[in-house]
Amino acid sequence: MIKRFGLRRCLVISAVVNGFAVCCSAFSKNLWLIFILWITAGISQAFYVGPIVAYIMIRFRRYRSTANAFVVSAASLGTIIFGVIINKSIEAYTWRGAVLIIGAIALNMAPCSLILRDWNKPRSNKDVLLPRKDEQNADKQKDSVNGEYLKKPEASGCRNFLHVEVLTRRNFIGVTSAVFFLYLAVSIIFVHIVSGFRDLCKLELEDARYLVPCLGTSNMIGRFATSFITQHPRFDAFTMFLAVNILLGVTVALVPLFEGFTAAVILVILIGVGMSGFAGLTHLVIAEIIEDKYIHMSVQYMLFPAGIAYLIGAPLAGWVYDVTGNYVYSFELTASLVGVSVLIMSPFWLKHIRQLNNRNTSDLPGNLSATNREWIASLTSLA
Repeated sequence: MIKRFGLRRCLVISAVVNGFAVCCSAFSKNLWLIFILWITAGISQAFYVGPIVAYIMIRFRRYRSTANAFVVSAASLGTIIFGVIINKSIEAYTWRGAVLIIGAIALNMAPCSLILRDWNKPRSNKDVLLPRKDEQNADKQKDSVNGEYLKKPEASGCRNFLHVEVLTRRNFIGVTSAVFFLYLAVSIIFVHIVSGFRDLCKLELEDARYLVPCLGTSNMIGRFATSFITQHPRFDAFTMFLAVNILLGVTVALVPLFEGFTAAVILVILIGVGMSGFAGLTHLVIAEIIEDKYIHMSVQYMLFPAGIAYLIGAPLAGWVYDVTGNYVYSFELTASLVGVSVLIMSPFWLKHIRQLNNRNTSDLPGNLSATNREWIASLTSLA
């Protein structure tokens, strides 16, 4: 629909539908009507997550990581703020007034969407969102026969409105399956953070509840930090993605070994930083390995198995706890899922590193000796 009608139009319409559906649910006294209204609101929110992230990946070149850092950090900050807003609103205006406030906030997406440009609009020379140097140099190709400069051929569009050819792109199926296992693990952490740490770390319920804002705050800072760091040319988004996932898996596996509130806070902070990769860096990795014309649908198709993972992750861990009677197995299952995700992504990461090494070696000055070339190539391979 966005490819057919444009990004701004779809975002404005979806924002209006979402806001009014939420507001109308505050006046309804029928449970099924409330259920239908909130399903409508949820469907309209599908225009926010995927398209906005794809818009960042397509429109931004030089500052892609920085722009992504602001987007994903704002989403994490919203989860912290909304918890306070909802609780205070219920105390002051009852739950119906709280729902009206949420709907009014959702309506603000409509005027904000008008600021965005359509991603099919060509960039101007004065645009601060400049393409990379290799793309600028590729705009002109010299004809070896006539000695004339030819324009770069435009990329052909997708062949159908479902863009099923995205599924045949290299690395897409593997990366999507890795993201599925990662989201499966993250969904378990979100649901079992209070009860799991309360049981394993021997905490009181009031102390365990403080771990939720601690997790959200560390996750928000981690999202911004990891995305912002990858803006530097010395840091690779793919490598950072695997590093924070390894940190997440190792930390979750170590949770049953510690007791006490201080240890629980430290572990939750590390888990929050480790969880920053699933939202902050996943889309940057997709942008690295998928062609630009497939980015928007790659993000959409990747969110579908992620949504399925959210549906089955927590019930799966709950079933494990019902069978075993101990959260140790649920947390070890979470660590194992993260490990499976890392193992699936490792071959793609190695291939990505080889491509970076070849690119860096080919960009070396021609007056370097063969010894210096080998020495620099060995350093890049170690990095």
